[in-house]
Amino acid sequence: MSFQKGNQHGKKSKRGKDVLKKELKEKLKEHIDTVLDSMDIDSYTENQKLKYLSTVLPYLIPKQKAVEIDNFQEDLPLFIDNPPQVVVFKNEKEKKEWDEASDEEKQRLVKPYTFKDGLDILFDEN
Repeated sequence: MSFQKGNQHGKKSKRGKDVLKKELKEKLKEHIDTVLDSMDIDSYTENQKLKYLSTVLPYLIPKQKAVEIDNFQEDLPLFIDNPPQVVVFKNEKEKKEWDEASDEEKQRLVKPYTFKDGLDILFDEN
């Protein structure tokens, strides 16, 4: 039987009314607060303190859940053979020259960055 527009199925709940009313829940909260305030935690032994913490912490700290990530299409390599190429232009003229260059000219324009280049920048005597 398929869904029919305008049917009344499930309109009346067969579930019973809430047994614990709001007032009863409030009263229980008040009693719990007074019991917790009257507890002298300093007089507990180490084992009692640990038991108290192990009982209370699950209500305070959310539980960890396993999360699956399905948006990866392919495995990424652990090591990259060729580092990514970053091209930095000093001015607009260099950018325009790069845009108009062919692939062979782009290879000629790119200077590979090495560790020595970084040292030269740091310890440049100019």
